[in-house]
Amino acid sequence: MEPSQSILFNNVKRLQFLENLKLINVGQTDQTQLRLPPASLFPTKLRKLTLSDTWLEWDDMSVLKQLKCLQVLKLKDNAFKGERWELNGGFPFLQVLCIERANLVSWNASGDHFPRLKHLHISCDKLEKIPIGLADIRSLQVMDLRNSTKSAAKSAREIQAKKSKLQTAKSQKFELSVFPPDSDVQTAS
Repeated sequence: MEPSQSILFNNVKRLQFLENLKLINVGQTDQTQLRLPPASLFPTKLRKLTLSDTWLEWDDMSVLKQLKCLQVLKLKDNAFKGERWELNGGFPFLQVLCIERANLVSWNASGDHFPRLKHLHISCDKLEKIPIGLADIRSLQVMDLRNSTKSAAKSAREIQAKKSKLQTAKSQKFELSVFPPDSDVQTAS
């Protein structure tokens, strides 16, 4: 990835059967803004994508939601920057979403944005709450919070309570894990 349109990324498109891709920024330390290439340059069969230390804007999610086969999205070590993530459109096939070490404070989402999500892993020490609309995702089985604020842990428990009310004999069991436990959880700033 480069700050401007990358000619190098054109070669990735040629890997037609590539299913797993990790984009890790190991050298870009100046303030030049990295951007994702257009969705058309990603391999069409891409199922798993990990971004790490890329410091992308949350607006670049509009590129990722166009990846039709994407099932696993891992955002690690400040893959995205900014305190607010507003979803416009969703990820129809995403099953696993992992957000670790981001400065995310506010996240607006509903079940419609992630209709097939099964596993959500969040490790953001500033996130104020998990969107309650995620409780409406029937397929959601596991929510794992690490290093969260008390308010995020509380919202996760509200999701758990709502899911248990909606649970039927045919629906999947929902598991919530919060670490550290509530007594040791950080308070929101």
